[in-house]
Amino acid sequence: MHSSLLSLGPGLAQRLPEVHDPGGGLRQETFLSGEVSCQLTLVTWNCATLLGALPRTSDQRQRHVHKIDFVTRLALGNDVVFLQEVHGGAGDLAELSHRLPSHMVLGSFCTSHAAGGIAVLISPRLLGIYSGEISQEVIEPGRAMCITLKGGGLHPISFCCVHVVPEWPLALKKSFVSRLAR
Repeated sequence: MHSSLLSLGPGLAQRLPEVHDPGGGLRQETFLSGEVSCQLTLVTWNCATLLGALPRTSDQRQRHVHKIDFVTRLALGNDVVFLQEVHGGAGDLAELSHRLPSHMVLGSFCTSHAAGGIAVLISPRLLGIYSGEISQEVIEPGRAMCITLKGGGLHPISFCCVHVVPEWPLALKKSFVSRLAR
């Protein structure tokens, strides 16, 4: 057994299924911390504008409702949901908080509401296991943040949500990743 907090199986290195089934290729792995052992499920999705843009047409409104419903289903079925390209601003997180009142909803946003933006949704089950301090460290606004959960007599656990823009030049990507490694 690994001494790390989260053991990731070889299946995570394989290509993930298409966006319509973002968690389908992931396996549940055992999470060990202190004397607690439980199944921990994580899922990530680049939602390509979830928040921040007012839907103008009927199709845009339907797409928005579908995306919010999809994120709600992801959150209700997983312990941690990482979202990239949510767009918008901190005030837009209220829509997710309203839909998921028992979840912790944290986010970080770019200066422009039309770019980037990341969010992390944490289940009430995981919040119940870690009943202490929750800290959020924004490494790069709208692009990278880490969440650390402490408490319950357990070792702290941290999750990082990162969005690297594929179109960035290689030098910018290297600089961004080096800032994450600090």
